[in-house]
Amino acid sequence: MRITQILDATCNVNAAKCYNLMQDLAYKIRLDTVCGKDYQQENPYVRQAYNGFISYKMEYEAACMKDSKGSYCKSFSLFFHTCSIYCQNEKKASKLTMAE
Repeated sequence: MRITQILDATCNVNAAKCYNLMQDLAYKIRLDTVCGKDYQQENPYVRQAYNGFISYKMEYEAACMKDSKGSYCKSFSLFFHTCSIYCQNEKKASKLTMAE
């Protein structure tokens, strides 16, 4: 499976609905009736879940960012580790060639 297929599936969701769900889960995981005590005791699994919930929007936006040609920046960066540079300065990045 190509990385672009994975990103297409990842990005073809109702992001607003997912964001709202993640915010709700971030709120609920801190409740005493759920994992509040573990959260307060800095249980790494609970904290990791919480951090994942609150960072959903940023992660979604970063993974689904496309350049002016409609290509995913993330798939390019997996090869060159330069997503932000590529998206900010396509002229420089277009000089690079990707080996297939």
